[in-house]
Amino acid sequence: MSIFPCEFVFHRIAEDPVGTRIVYSTRPSSRSYTQRDAHVYWLVVFIIIIIIIIRLLFEFARFICITVFVIVNVLCWVRRLSVRACIPSIIIIIITVIAMCLQGIIFYC
Repeated sequence: MSIFPCEFVFHRIAEDPVGTRIVYSTRPSSRSYTQRDAHVYWLVVFIIIIIIIIRLLFEFARFICITVFVIVNVLCWVRRLSVRACIPSIIIIIITVIAMCLQGIIFYC
């Protein structure tokens, strides 16, 4: 199998008095097109894998944000903490909303 875009084809020239000499000429190989198709295929697969990984990271980040939010809220209500102590909970809500909006913009538009 050739990895070059054109494969070498051997031609004999009978007019040479000393003997036959080999002349190299090129023609497009059908293999080059399939290799190009294979490169495009692997590029598409790579992009799909990257998109899946980014989606999983968004889901994991959202899961962490919601978990921390629930823990902080439970602590705020059980211990009757002040509003200042519950500020991290409000920040987590804002981060979660921003992450969900970004996920919607990136993957659903």
